[in-house]
Amino acid sequence: MLTTSNKTKNSPAPLQIPPGFLSVRLAAAWAGGRSVSTLERWIRRGLPVYRESPRGARLIKPSDIEHFLTREIRPTPNLEAIVNDAVAGVLQGCGRAR
Repeated sequence: MLTTSNKTKNSPAPLQIPPGFLSVRLAAAWAGGRSVSTLERWIRRGLPVYRESPRGARLIKPSDIEHFLTREIRPTPNLEAIVNDAVAGVLQGCGRAR
């Protein structure tokens, strides 16, 4: 079981994270070093969260992140390929005009 703690003199016991779950901070790191604010945005857009810790912390399953990303995040277009195709079309057009 993972534990996280920001231990101070009067702080509560560290958060006990059940196996198979990540805190929002750890989930952000797991998702490729994303920021916590990105994970918060994903949660607002439908990423499932669980409140299974005694302190009510939001927990996330890595498999839910994977599913969310494949469903919600659109692939980044290959701009280099788009530009190369456009340039090739222009050059081909110039060759026919001569």
